[in-house]
Amino acid sequence: MANYLYTITAHSNYGSWASSAEGVSIVNTYDDQTNAMVQSPNMLIQAPGTSWDGASPGAAGQSQDPSATDRSIFTRVSAGGANAYNNPGFPYFSLLIGDRATTPVASWDGLIGANNDEADWGGNTPALTWHTPYIGVEVYTLIVPTDNVVYQSATQRIGNVLVWHIPGGFLGVYGQNANLPFRDTELPIAADNDDKAASKIWGMGFGLIYGDAAPGDNIPYIDPGTL
Repeated sequence: MANYLYTITAHSNYGSWASSAEGVSIVNTYDDQTNAMVQSPNMLIQAPGTSWDGASPGAAGQSQDPSATDRSIFTRVSAGGANAYNNPGFPYFSLLIGDRATTPVASWDGLIGANNDEADWGGNTPALTWHTPYIGVEVYTLIVPTDNVVYQSATQRIGNVLVWHIPGGFLGVYGQNANLPFRDTELPIAADNDDKAASKIWGMGFGLIYGDAAPGDNIPYIDPGTL
C-alpha cells in the first residue's frame, strides 16, 4: 500500500528519475533556463483499474512565467517577481511526491542531485525535508507552494508549502476557498464533486494526496474531460 510524502526543492537533475518505480515523482517544475513552469513529464495519475491517457499535472499552467502571470503554482514563491529565483547550479525547482512504501526516503536525494544538492528558492542549501500528509483517512492534503519562510531546525528555507486538510466530499468548497493563483474559470468551485475538483487542482499543477483505506495511500486521479 502506498505511503506518500511531499516536499518542494531546487535540484540539478530532472526527468528520468521521476517515475513511480523509483518512489518519487515530479508534480510540477519551474525551469530557470526558460523562466517557465513545466508540467510533469511522467507523474502517474489514474483512475483505479484504468490506464491513464490524459493531460499531465500542470497542463493548465504549462510554459507560464510565475513572475508575469497568475497561472503558475510558483507565483506565490516568486512573490510576483519581487523574489526572483536565485539558484546558480540548480536550474529546477519542483513540487515532488514520493511513495516511501516503494523506495526508502534516503535513496531519493541522489536522484534529485548528484551530491544531494537540493536547495531552496533563494539558493540556500538547508536539508531537504519530506512532509507527511494528513494522518487520518477520508481527508485530502492540498499542497500549494509559498514564498513564506519556514523555520526548520533554526534554518530558513525560502520556498516551502502551504497545506490545506480538506474532508472528503468537500474538495470543491474548500478548494475554492484556498484562493489558488489561477483564472476563475480553472478554479474549483463549490458545486464541483471531488473528482472534478481534484482534476482541476492537478491540471493547475498543485499536489493532492488522499487517505481512503489508510492515511496518505491514494493519489486522486485526473480526468482530462474536466480540463
